Formats: sequence, C-alpha cells, structure tokens
Amino acid sequence: MSALKTVWAACIVAFVLGAAASEMGHPELSNDSAEYDSIAQHMAAGDGFLTDLKLYLCNPGPVRHSAMGERQPAYPAALALGPAELVVPLLAGLALAAIVALAGGLFGAAAAWICVPVVVLGPALVGADTVVGPTGMYIMWLALFVLAANAAMKDLRWSLAVGLLWALMALTRGEGMLVGVAALIWLGVNRSWKALAVSLGVFILAMIPYFAFNAHVTGSAFTSLSSLHMKVRTFGECMWYGYGLKLPSTMQFLSRNLKYAVGLSVRNFLVYALSLLRLSWLGAGIAVLAYAVATDRKSWPKEGLILPIVGGMQCFAIASMWSTTSGRAEPEHLAPPLLALAIPAVGWAIWKASREKAWVAVMIAAVLLATYAGSHFVRGGEASSTATELASYAPAADGPGREIGSDDVIAADHPWPVWWQARRPIVLLPRRLSAEEQVRFLREYQVRAIVAWPSEAKPWMGLPGVRVIFMDKRGGAVALSVDQSALPRSP
Repeated sequence: MSALKTVWAACIVAFVLGAAASEMGHPELSNDSAEYDSIAQHMAAGDGFLTDLKLYLCNPGPVRHSAMGERQPAYPAALALGPAELVVPLLAGLALAAIVALAGGLFGAAAAWICVPVVVLGPALVGADTVVGPTGMYIMWLALFVLAANAAMKDLRWSLAVGLLWALMALTRGEGMLVGVAALIWLGVNRSWKALAVSLGVFILAMIPYFAFNAHVTGSAFTSLSSLHMKVRTFGECMWYGYGLKLPSTMQFLSRNLKYAVGLSVRNFLVYALSLLRLSWLGAGIAVLAYAVATDRKSWPKEGLILPIVGGMQCFAIASMWSTTSGRAEPEHLAPPLLALAIPAVGWAIWKASREKAWVAVMIAAVLLATYAGSHFVRGGEASSTATELASYAPAADGPGREIGSDDVIAADHPWPVWWQARRPIVLLPRRLSAEEQVRFLREYQVRAIVAWPSEAKPWMGLPGVRVIFMDKRGGAVALSVDQSALPRSP
C-alpha cells in the first residue's frame, strides 16, 4: 500500500472512531451553545442570521437581532443542516481525521497511525468536540490550513486552498482571521512570494461578502466579538453593566489602559502555558519529542517548523483577549487548537524514538493511559457546570411560560440556561440600575417576565407592576411577572 493510501486509511479510522467517541458522549451544552442553537434555529427556518439572545447591553437594538458582529456564521450554518446529535459527531470525526492527515502530510504515514489512538483517546480533543460549539470545525480548518500552507511552497495551486481555509477559519472563530497571518509569515520566510500573494488575495476575495454584510448591519466591516473585547477592561462592562454605556473606540481605550491590557495578556499567556503542562500525557509526548530532536536534529522535517509559528499565533490571539478572563485564563479556550498542532509532532517523535529505544514502547503506553487520567480536563468543565445551571434555573424558567406568549421577552441574569428551558427571546438582566433606569429598561425591551437568582431578582421586586410568580423552595432561581401597563410613566 502506498504512503498516501496508508494516510487515507488512518484518516478514515480516526474519523470513524472520533465520531463514535463523540456520539457516546452525546452533545453537551455550554453557555455559548445556546447562542449557536438560537442562530441555527433561525437559519433553518429561513429567517436569516438572527439570534434571540440580547447579551451585549452596550449595543442598542431589539432583543431579536442580527448576530453579525457577535458570532461567526460558519458553525451555526452547519448546525442548521441537521440535529446536533448528527452534526456534532460528524464534525468531531472530521476534526480528528484532519489532525491525522496533518501528521501524515508533515511527518509520514507512521506518524499518522501513531496519532490515531492519541487523538481518539485524548479527552481534551474529544471533550471539546462533544460540546455544541465551533471548536471541532475550527480544528478541522486549522489542520487543513497548515497542511495547505506547506504544500503551497511546492505547488502554487495549493495557495487557493490556503486562502479559502483561512477564510473558513475566520468565519468559524474570530481569532481565525489573525491566526491565518501565520501562513503569510511561513511563506514569506521561505520566500514563496507568489504563494503568499495568491493566498492573501483569495482570502480577501472570499471575505468580501462577509465584510460587506457586516458593514451593512453593524456600520463597520470589522465589527466582531473580538473587537468588543478591546474596548473594555472586563467583559461584564458591556454585558451586565453595559446598559446605557457608551464604549470608547479601541484606540481611546488603549491610550488609557495600555499597561493593564498588556499586563493581563502576558498573564493569560503564562496561565495558559502552565495549564497545558498539567496535561501529563502531553508532557510525556513533548519529552519524547525533545529526546528525538536532541538525538538527531537533522531528522526533524523542515516542514514541521510551521507548527510553532501557527501555534504561537493561536496562543497570542487568545491570550490578548484580556477582557474575557480578567486574569482568570481558562485553558479550555486554547488547549484544543494547540493540541491539534502538537499531536502530529508528538506522533513523529514517538515513531522516531521507538525505532531506536525499546523503552519508548512503555512511554507510548503511559501516554495513552494518561489520557484517561486527565479525562476531566475540558470535557468536565463548562459543559458540566451548564448542566448544574440548567437544573437550578429550569423550574423558574417554566414559570413564565404559562403567562406569556411565545414571542414575549424574558430578562434573565443568566440567560443561557433560561433559553434552553423557555425558548423565548431573552435579554440579559442588568445590574446596579436606579429605579428609574430599571423602568426604562423594562419598557425599552418590553420585558414580560424576569428569571433570576434571588439576590439578582430582589432589586426588581419593589417596582410597580412586578410580582413574584414562582419561588423555588430549594433556593434556586425565581420568576417575576412584569405588567407593562402598571409600570410607572417615565418623567
């Protein structure tokens, strides 16, 4: 069997096993899942790129609004094609197959086959691909993008694929636009100027419709959730504390907060790096990689040098989003894409070292066993906490359903679990408002019910026209009814 057929066989095995592993986990939910599900429902119904969740109160506008500038369209478009139980495992299998293809393209068929059990058993990848969200799709585009960028140095036609895959990355996750610059760096370093020009040109042409529509809807071609990150110190400022707030431009914010932004970005980078080192199986694999390179530096394929360039850009893109974490960097946002880049190199290192040292076979077994020991990482994080939130908010979210219509608006302090239960337009419940501002908020968004934790609901209970319709005896969320006709008149 030829090397190419061998790699294809490894990809097929990874796809089948990856899809099966994801299916066994069933689609799990995160906070972001509610937003993607809402957009996908509207797209499936032919309504367009709309969302029923109003989360960014700093942006004026109705509760049901265009999702442009908040979420990228590629993943919800895929989710609109079928049930999550089918789409999520399919994308999981494709993502893992793409990683194996990357290993085969850079390091050969043996490395591809070694990567198969690592990607299938690795909890960080399978766990991320089980959650309803764009990570699996993004990993698929990222792996194919790196493969195409290498191939473009030898065959100019691959530059077309580089530009298209760069666009698909950008349309799947916001940081994809910045991460794609790594291909330009790689092609420039290798003096592949024609490939660089074609890749950039194809990317721009592919993104023109998106930029034009974004400019039409938001007023700027480059409006995105990432750009919103760069206007606030913490993301809560444009969410719970954003009602009535006028944000500065990015340049105005940085002129006043440059030290804060740079310091927190550096701290995020360090937290991410230390968190990734806690993955024992990855640490073992990197140790094997270091050993293989140290013993025979000339055997390391030149093509593999693109991995740290793309990985560094990926790390920079996420770590620089300071307002998301405020110093509490969560490695699950960064881990899966970096693992997708690290695993092919580790696969090559294991194959290289095992040809010379028998003890490496024991190391391989330890690497695979350690994947199970770390299975709580990523998979047991945000998705499991969302399940707890669903249970806490479900009874209260059911309360308004008997008193309001299907298109009536609910205000919620934690809108994501309320969306899953109520399936109605949801606006984020703001904090620290005066009584006059509370009334203005309820009128502006025509709120008919409030679902919130007791401490968050208490400031709203004293308003005329607001009454309690559900109180959880176990201490969970409460539901309030809002009579718009009984609210005080604005002065």
